[in-house]
Amino acid sequence: MEEIHFTKQEALSKIGKNIKIINDYAGMPKNTLGTVLSTKNEEGCWTVVIRWWRPTGVLTSYYDNNNSIWNDILVDKITKKPLIDWFVKSEYEQFFRELSQFEAC
Repeated sequence: MEEIHFTKQEALSKIGKNIKIINDYAGMPKNTLGTVLSTKNEEGCWTVVIRWWRPTGVLTSYYDNNNSIWNDILVDKITKKPLIDWFVKSEYEQFFRELSQFEAC
């Protein structure tokens, strides 16, 4: 697959979008949900940064005051930090589907 990057405007327009993986990809199972958090620019090559959610089928965020974490965010087993990945446009278009704000996850 040829690697195609976002333009700056394309990448910025994805911030806040909820997405679903349509096929197993990058170690994540089909139907895993994520949210585009930000963008990254390396020498004019724009990517989007996606935070992954636990594959429960529903985004059910609540804050755990005892542990100070979002309980439905996938967390790296070693670092204990939220699991995030960077993706180029060609990956985003081939493996992910954007969810509308009214669509059931």
